[in-house]
Amino acid sequence: MKTGLPYSFDGTIVAGGAAVVVDLYANLQGKARGFFVVNDGPGNLSVEVSNDGTNYGSAFLVGSGEQYSFPPFTHATGEEREKEAISRIRLDDDGANTTYRGQAR
Repeated sequence: MKTGLPYSFDGTIVAGGAAVVVDLYANLQGKARGFFVVNDGPGNLSVEVSNDGTNYGSAFLVGSGEQYSFPPFTHATGEEREKEAISRIRLDDDGANTTYRGQAR
């Protein structure tokens, strides 16, 4: 069984600074089954997901005041089936200081 559940994260991405990588694998001592992230800043938050810890998929944007959830898939029968497990998330801003918070399990 994984320890550290759930894992909460938050911070601020400074305009023009480097993207933030949240290492879910290290913090949960295993891959995450799902996460959510909230954009508390004034600009857009770019979110990329990595299943293997190295390669990231296409970025998606979370607008100011919005939340994005990446939950496990629940089959019509109610049986929970996991999506591909998540190793890392990469967060970046669109030029404005962006504050974020989230949680993974």
